[in-house]
Amino acid sequence: MGLPPPKEGTWVTARNYSLADTIGSAVMKFLPPRDDDEIMRLHHVAALVEGFIPKAREPHGLPERTRALLTDVDEPFNGLMKGQAPSLRQLRLSSLDAKSHDHVWYTNLGVLPCRFSVGDFGYIPRHKGHAVSGKSFEDFILLGNTFRDDFAKFIVERTCHGTQFCWKDFPMTRQPVNPFSLTDDIQCWPIVVPPGAQIDCDITHEQSIANTTDAWRFLMQESRSLASELGIQPHDLILITRAGLSRHAYIHDFATSVKLGPSHWHHQLPGVRQPPRPFLPHQPPAMATPMYLHTSFDDSYEPYWSHQPRYTPHEPQSKPPPLSGGWRNTVGSDTQFVSWIQLLPEDFDD
Repeated sequence: MGLPPPKEGTWVTARNYSLADTIGSAVMKFLPPRDDDEIMRLHHVAALVEGFIPKAREPHGLPERTRALLTDVDEPFNGLMKGQAPSLRQLRLSSLDAKSHDHVWYTNLGVLPCRFSVGDFGYIPRHKGHAVSGKSFEDFILLGNTFRDDFAKFIVERTCHGTQFCWKDFPMTRQPVNPFSLTDDIQCWPIVVPPGAQIDCDITHEQSIANTTDAWRFLMQESRSLASELGIQPHDLILITRAGLSRHAYIHDFATSVKLGPSHWHHQLPGVRQPPRPFLPHQPPAMATPMYLHTSFDDSYEPYWSHQPRYTPHEPQSKPPPLSGGWRNTVGSDTQFVSWIQLLPEDFDD
């Protein structure tokens, strides 16, 4: 796209703009200027248009959802064939009907650990000269939760994943850790610790609305009435569709002595008898020790390390069962992240 004709005997270089950039620059003309936050509006339009472009795994050709957008004579979209642009509201409604609108925004900036839950809704006050795209969730004002306040019933998915590594390994590589469930909420992560080693691990729990299209449809249908009750503009309403918490932990065996292999044995001259040493071959080397990290989807649950893979209930205020001597451990460095959706003023142009 836009490449100059090649010249014989010379090198030709040119910039290649992606399809998303080309579409974005054109469809921005669809939107009337409402505020200075062009970046956020561009993100909305690009996400909507992307839903009508064939996916990588789809067959070549025009998808059925896009064909319906261009040929439906009962809707204003037939104006596309005449060079007329649909409104953003029409484009979003058509994307929802085609179940192709699953875009969300992600951030961990200003998100304090254990502050947000799936289904939370609220707003961030607009400050003069502060663009929406640069919003900080430190200023988020929580107004309610769709589940606790019975506004909507979404299907929620829960997933967890983790990795382990050792800083002394070269090269350092992360290995996946597969947990098993002790209860509906409690997960147990088996970690094998070599003698005298420290094993670090990063564990993430997250909960999300299974069908993002349902969340967008909820905002389209309910944000006007909700905003009226809460005293805000409907396009200021933010809905949290995913909330996750990442924790860093380590376990260190500093009491077990490391048995040296044959390459570390001292050379002994013939005929010279020396007393046996603790690392001679007839002594078995120390074995790796399995340890277990207990975590939960419940943010109020205090994770802890244990020698046994069993659930030991304890009050949130009490300390978890201690480890035996010779072990150093910690669970901390919590980081929360959220995914969220929000409409634009053009979504309410009837």
